[in-house]
Amino acid sequence: MIARNPRILIFPAMRLQPSMKSLFLLKNDNVIGGLLALVAFGVYFVTVGPSTGFIDAGELAADAYTFGVAHPTGYPVFTLLAGVFSHLPLGGTVIWRLNLLAALFCAASIFFFYRVFLRLLGAGPSQRLAAACGVLILAFSRTFWSQAVGVEVYSLHLLLVSLILWLFLRALPSLEADHADERPHRQRWQLFSFVLGLSFANHMTTLLLLPALLYLYFAVYGSTKSAWLNAARSFPFFLLGLLPYLYLPLRASAHPFMNWGAIVDLRSFLWHLSGRQYSGWMFSSFDSAEKNLALFADTLGSEFGYLALLPALLGLWAMFRRSRRVFTFVTLLLVGCLAYSVNYDIADIVNYFLLAYIAIAISAAFGILYLPGPNRVKGPAKAAGLFLAAACFLVPLVTHYREVDESGNYATEDYARAILNATEPDAVILTTQWDHFIAAAYYLQQVEGVRPDVMILDRELLRRTWYLRYLAQRHPDLTSASRREIAAFLPEVQKFEAREPYDPAMIQGTFVAMVRSLLVNSMTASRPVYVTPEIENEYLDGFGRVPSGPLMRLFVGAPPGLTVRDFDFRPFPKPGPYFDILKNYYAQAYANQGIYRGMQGDLEGSERSLRKALAVQPGFAQAGIWLQQVEAERARRAGLPAGAGAP
Repeated sequence: MIARNPRILIFPAMRLQPSMKSLFLLKNDNVIGGLLALVAFGVYFVTVGPSTGFIDAGELAADAYTFGVAHPTGYPVFTLLAGVFSHLPLGGTVIWRLNLLAALFCAASIFFFYRVFLRLLGAGPSQRLAAACGVLILAFSRTFWSQAVGVEVYSLHLLLVSLILWLFLRALPSLEADHADERPHRQRWQLFSFVLGLSFANHMTTLLLLPALLYLYFAVYGSTKSAWLNAARSFPFFLLGLLPYLYLPLRASAHPFMNWGAIVDLRSFLWHLSGRQYSGWMFSSFDSAEKNLALFADTLGSEFGYLALLPALLGLWAMFRRSRRVFTFVTLLLVGCLAYSVNYDIADIVNYFLLAYIAIAISAAFGILYLPGPNRVKGPAKAAGLFLAAACFLVPLVTHYREVDESGNYATEDYARAILNATEPDAVILTTQWDHFIAAAYYLQQVEGVRPDVMILDRELLRRTWYLRYLAQRHPDLTSASRREIAAFLPEVQKFEAREPYDPAMIQGTFVAMVRSLLVNSMTASRPVYVTPEIENEYLDGFGRVPSGPLMRLFVGAPPGLTVRDFDFRPFPKPGPYFDILKNYYAQAYANQGIYRGMQGDLEGSERSLRKALAVQPGFAQAGIWLQQVEAERARRAGLPAGAGAP
C-alpha cells in the first residue's frame, strides 16, 4: 500500500540524488549562461545611472519616450524598443528605466556571448570554464561595462552582435570539417539573416562583422552552388530585418518635437540613413587615424585590467596552432573593427572599439583554456592556473568599479536645470554645449516637462539645412522674420552639403548674419535671449551682456538687472574630463557674476562670487586675477597699503 503512494516514490528519489541534479545543471550551457548573465546584471544594476549622462543620452531618452527621430543613422530598432520599455509601469523616472534597459541588454548579451565563446572553444568542462572566464572578462571590461549603466544605442548593438555571432556559428555545421557538399540548414540561415538586418537597422557598424562572417561562411561551405543559393534564399529575410528604417520617414512626416533630419524626401532619408552629416569626420586625415590607433594601444591594458592580456596573447598562439579558421575569423573581427574605427574622428571613439574588445576577450578565453587549472593539471599548478583565470575578470571588476559607476551621477541634469531655471519665460538660448546641456535639456523639456517654453538654438546645427527646415516647422514666426538672411545662407551651405565647390568666407559671412538676425528678431518678438559663454563675439557685436546663472543675457539699450544666483548641484561622483568641463562652466558663471558686480562697484559681492568660482575650480585663472584686483581696490578704499588686502 505504501509503495503505491506516488509521493513516497517521487520525493525520496529526488532527495537521494541532489548531486546528480546539480551536476546536470552545471553541464547545462543555458543554465551556465543564464547565471553569468545574472551575475553581470547584478553588477550593472548597482552601478546604473539615475539620470542623464553626457553626450547623447538625454536626446536618445527623449527620442524613445516621444517616439521621435534620433540623430543619424536614426537607430529605429532602439527607438521603438526603448520607447515601449520607457512607458512600462516599472517605477522610477523614465531616464532610470531606460538606463536599466541598457543593463538588461548588456546582461542578455553575456548569455549569448557565452554560447559564442563555447561554440568556438568546443564542448567540455575545461571549455565551459574558459568560456565563462572569457565572457566575464568582457562583461567587466571598461567600455563594455560603461554601455550597461546609461542609455545608449551600443547596449542593444552588443546584444544584437552576440545574437548574430551565435546564430551564425549555430547555423554552420562545423568550423573545421569540409562541408562543401552539405546542404545548409535553411531556416537557421534565414533567422540569422533577419537578425543581421535588424542589427543594421540599429547601428551601421554591424558592417564591421561582415569580413569575418563572409570568410568563415565560404571557408566552411566553399564557393559552391548550394552556398550561393543559400545566401540568395536568405537575403529577403535580411531585407525584412531592415524594415524598421521605414519608421524614420513615417514618423518624421508627423513632425514630432524630436525630429532630427526633418526627413521630407528620398534624398534627406538616404542622407540620414548614411550619416552623411558626419562624413567629414570619416577618413579625414592620417593624423586622426594615428591618434585613434595610439589611443587604442595606450588604453588596451587598462581596458581589461592588464592581467587579462596575458591569456589573450597566449590565446592568439593557441588559436593559430589549433584552428587557423578560428584564428582568421577572430583576427578579422579585430582588424575589421580597427580599420574602420581609427579613421573616425569623434570624441567617444572608444565605443567603436567594442568589436575589437570582443575579439580580444575570445582570445583570452582560448588562453585560459591552456592554463594549468582549466586543463585539469593537479597540484599547485592547477591552483595557480585557476587563481589566474579568476583574477583575469576580478581585477577589472575591482579596478573599473569606481570609474564606470554612474549610480550617483546627476551632473548633466543639475547643470541643465540650472540653465533652464536661469531664464525668463519664453526665452531663447543660443549654445554649442551639446554634450553637457542640450541633449539633457531635451529630455527634461520633453519627458519631465521642465521649462518647455524655452527655445534652444544649437549653433552648430544651425549650419545644417535640415535644422532650418525643422525650425521652420516648429517656430515659423522666428524663421519667417529672418527669411532674407536664411535665404542668403541656404544656397551657400547647400553647396557644402552637396560637396560642390564653395566659398568658406561666404558661408561664414552669411551664417553670422543669419544667427544675428535670429537673435535680433527674437528680441523684437519680446523673447529674452541668452547665450552660453563660449559663443564668439562675432555673433554678439552690438549686444550688451549681463550674467544670468550659467548664461549671459543679451540686451540692447538699458541693461536688465543682475540676479545673483548660487548653483545647487550634487557632488560629482568621480573625476573625469567631462566633469572637469562642467566645473569650468560653474566657475565661469560665478566669475562672470563677480566681474559684473565689481564693474558695478559692488566690491564685497564681487569678492564673494569670485571666491565661489575658486571654490568650485581652484586655480581658475580669470577669477584669481579679478579677485586680486578687487582686493586691491577694497584695500585702497579702506586706506590700507597696497598688498595689505581687504578688511
